[in-house]
Amino acid sequence: MTAEKCSYVALPAGKSPRICFDPCSHESIKSAFELYRPHSLKGKLLRLAGIVLSYTRLIARFSFFRVTPDVSGKLAEYDRQLGESLELGDITTAYLLGTPGKHQKWIARISANNSVTAYAKIAFANGAAKQLVNEAKVLARLEAFSSKHAHVPRLIASVFSDDLSFIVVSGPGYDVSKTSKIKLDKSLAGFTRELALHGKTAERHVDEILDRDFSIKGTPRIELARLRIRDWLVKTLPEGKYQIALSHGDFAPWNVLTQTNNKYFVFDWEYSSETLPAFFDIFHYAFMPAMLVDNKAPVLAIGRCLAMCQQGAPAESLSSDLTIKSEHLPAYLGLYLWSLLIRLADTQEKAAGDGIYNSTVEYVIRAIEALSFRFNRRKDKPAVLVSAYACDPEHGSEPGVGWQMVQAISRIADEWVITRKNNRNNIERELLATRNLHVYLSAIDLPPWLGWWKKGQRGVRTYYYLWQLVALYHCRKELSHKHFDIGHHVTFVNDWLFTFFSLYKLPYIWGPIGSHPKIPYGLTMNLSAYLKDRARYLFQGLMRTIDPLFWLSATRASKIVVISNEARNRWPLLLFKKKTEVHTGIGVEEFTDITEHGQARKNGSTTRILSVGRLVPIKGFNLAIESFSRVGSDIDLELVIIGKGPDKEKLEQLVKKTGNEAKVRFIEWLPRDQVMQWFATADIFLFPSFEAGGMVVLEAMNQSVPVVCLDYAGPGTMVDETSGIKIPIGSKRDVVTGLSSAIRTLVDDKEKYDALSQGARQRVREQFMWGERYNIVNEWYSEVAGATGMSN
Repeated sequence: MTAEKCSYVALPAGKSPRICFDPCSHESIKSAFELYRPHSLKGKLLRLAGIVLSYTRLIARFSFFRVTPDVSGKLAEYDRQLGESLELGDITTAYLLGTPGKHQKWIARISANNSVTAYAKIAFANGAAKQLVNEAKVLARLEAFSSKHAHVPRLIASVFSDDLSFIVVSGPGYDVSKTSKIKLDKSLAGFTRELALHGKTAERHVDEILDRDFSIKGTPRIELARLRIRDWLVKTLPEGKYQIALSHGDFAPWNVLTQTNNKYFVFDWEYSSETLPAFFDIFHYAFMPAMLVDNKAPVLAIGRCLAMCQQGAPAESLSSDLTIKSEHLPAYLGLYLWSLLIRLADTQEKAAGDGIYNSTVEYVIRAIEALSFRFNRRKDKPAVLVSAYACDPEHGSEPGVGWQMVQAISRIADEWVITRKNNRNNIERELLATRNLHVYLSAIDLPPWLGWWKKGQRGVRTYYYLWQLVALYHCRKELSHKHFDIGHHVTFVNDWLFTFFSLYKLPYIWGPIGSHPKIPYGLTMNLSAYLKDRARYLFQGLMRTIDPLFWLSATRASKIVVISNEARNRWPLLLFKKKTEVHTGIGVEEFTDITEHGQARKNGSTTRILSVGRLVPIKGFNLAIESFSRVGSDIDLELVIIGKGPDKEKLEQLVKKTGNEAKVRFIEWLPRDQVMQWFATADIFLFPSFEAGGMVVLEAMNQSVPVVCLDYAGPGTMVDETSGIKIPIGSKRDVVTGLSSAIRTLVDDKEKYDALSQGARQRVREQFMWGERYNIVNEWYSEVAGATGMSN
């Protein structure tokens, strides 16, 4: 008489099942927990709790664990079809549900007469069904395969239809004592050797695998990884060819059982293939647990795999059988990772264009990048770890500084850049466009629970401070300091907050760094702005004094580069003058589309005065507006201010007060390429700023636009008498009068205008071109190498 079945239950819950079984059947309960043998601590605790709930029959009392009617109906139908395929009337089953997705499969353990009869794998989608077809073919072929170390399943039945596909295979045949240990022992290594030699080996060119289409191929990050690894493989492997061998394809501890007869049972052959790179199974056995169970960083997973290549290790032993040189084994690891990426990319559900990948795909990409950085280094170049919080090729200011420094460093070193996530896409697009394969990226942010409060520029310095700690954690976990020769802090260009390099085991250069000087008394728009600026200056000085991490940054730095003598003489940096150098932190790119700009502009009827920057007190836009209003009404002028910021409303009110609403235009912040177009149409660049930098000054000069500025701070050092007119600091009346007189001079004196226009361009070419910055950086690295004994 057939025993009555209870309704199926599931763990961890009926609505999110991982295993399904009959709580009234001891055999079904036993089968369920034989199927579910997790390696993670969380999984083991869940399994233990499930066993207690099941054998005490408590699980059947709670509706929380009951499967949904839809799942219950499916299970009943599967039981019927499996029983018919085995020609057994009454069977007991338990089900393990695979990871959701187009390749999801359910695994059933089938028992009859209180003994395990077989296992079944059930597929619903076309992708999973194809895998079962492949497994059926492989198992049929392996009937002639004999191993001293392991058994493989025997194919019992298979059904393939549009509605449902499944295969039924034999079980271990012996009692199972435990799942396999993580470590790949001699027996398992021997099994992979037997399997590889059982199939036919052949050679393939690396392009056959690297050029294969898959879902995320063509995105900048993937294309950069492909170009890097191809460059390495072609240089490493003879004629760029590698050997293929018969492989299990998913050889991992959870697909291996240890039997009481001291042999292994290897199952799940759906990914098996004769065209996978040799050593695939060996690397897979080491890599997958590191990724999925141990949560190791990709660089550590790579280390596990490379350990398989050491003398006497499994990969090294197999290489002699396949006549592959042991020094080529790391290249086969690269081929394994690329093959795995192609497979896992099929699970990618998000749009690949946004550069966001699921966790396993992201992990494999990082592993490929880590391996390529380690083995595809230029022999005569140092390896540099760069901190560039702000780094974006499509922006000016600090992001532009970060990007240009990264570009300069890549000419003399292989570098790994730590930056923000919002910079990644633009950087990778530019690297791909220029075929710069020597820059690798880690894009990190604060976790949402820690950085939710940051909105735009609000709290940016606090976020930056905390980001240094997150960057430190990332580097310690993901990047081994042993793979780098030197560190280099690039951005923020900030001399009052610490750098994470102070806590990282690496000699490093800190800079260029600096900060804005004080705004002179009487030159702000109002008293409130003056007091805020003084509070800012005092707070920055306080941070330099009381923050032990700042002191540690200055103490541990091998070299400090500051952007001005004032920064060099600030407390406490003045204590480190012996290792401090003054160098401007900004520059400009080569600009070739210039044809007598000065003369072309003067032919226009209206003289256009341009000013660009954030609308904040340090920029001095109030002085620009007031001086513009005093130039004189007898000439046709317009003032264009490009930027946004908290002072916009006050500045607009100031324009109304001066009666120049018709002549002054405010334009919201624009992309950098559009700002460059405005420079090309400007006659004069008016920039009475007090800031320490001022890249827009150089960008104006680079397009032959004479500059009117203050003889103070950054702009005062960039502009000389050949490139613009500088107004000395004095009373507000004197400064405004001086600025307006300078504008009038440039409008009235064509000869002087033309001379300054040509001089501006010439000064930039001689002093401030990014294209030559690498020479200076190379000198810094050589100096640090000599002081620290660095190898390169």
